[in-house]
Amino acid sequence: MNFGNRDAPIAASVLSLNKLRHPMKIVNVEPVLLTVPTKWQWGTRPCTYGFVRVSTDSGLVGFGETYVAWYVPEVIPPLVEHFRNVVVGEDAFQINRLWRMMHVKALRWSPLGVPVTVIGAIEMALWDILGQAVGAPVYQLLGGLAHDRLRCYTSLAGPDVEAIKKLKGQGYTAVKVAHTGGMTQEGHLALAALIHQEADKARLIRDALGNDVDMILDPAIQFNRAPWSVDTALKILQALEPYDLLWMEQPALPTNVDDYVRIREMTSTPIAAGEMGTTLHDYKPFFDKRAIDIVQPDASWCGGIS
Repeated sequence: MNFGNRDAPIAASVLSLNKLRHPMKIVNVEPVLLTVPTKWQWGTRPCTYGFVRVSTDSGLVGFGETYVAWYVPEVIPPLVEHFRNVVVGEDAFQINRLWRMMHVKALRWSPLGVPVTVIGAIEMALWDILGQAVGAPVYQLLGGLAHDRLRCYTSLAGPDVEAIKKLKGQGYTAVKVAHTGGMTQEGHLALAALIHQEADKARLIRDALGNDVDMILDPAIQFNRAPWSVDTALKILQALEPYDLLWMEQPALPTNVDDYVRIREMTSTPIAAGEMGTTLHDYKPFFDKRAIDIVQPDASWCGGIS
């Protein structure tokens, strides 16, 4: 049947969807570790990027990423092998079912955390395969575009005024400056001195950005040698209110949702968190108690894109 040029995409979609009626078997799941000589500034070893390659009997191959390889690349191969034994021989199109099968095989020993990041990498690879099979981008399979355009921000690893001005000149309308807290702080710093230190940094950043660029701060508390207590975080946030932050990212350790409730209730600065969460179970307490304004899931950490 000749659909003509105008209807060719429709015809291709019908043919592609017909393929889904026939299982596409998974034949292999392999880890791919890529190590670069550069040492991560806050780590202990060279950077390693961790990927998972899923192969099917049709010849289609999908790739996914697991962020945990940055920290302990050695755990990736045995975990991939563990979950490979779960999914090999299964239909690659049954993504949610396979995710659940893999998660069940980790329930007794690690239902959250590192194994979930590997499950997520396999899940991403399966979406990759499905997108290739039907000839559509994954966002279309997940319901289509929500936005025609998205505003993006860029990040810096410290309050470098010249670098901030350069980014502003490149047209960014929001800049996040990370590691603003005392990550490498040596010895004791009095509370008043700490508050003034962080306020001085915020003032320098705001002066460099001007009032037409949004400012985001990330004290990287999870990497801090002496993480701020909730009281300290609250005092610092209150001192930074004159600088009109778009948000403050994770001002306290994300181990106690009530700390975030208290901070959010006593400051006007929006609070963001969640980049280290795995599965919706980690996020639900923060949603239930309205403890944060912005959630920041990382697909390569939290268990996949769906």
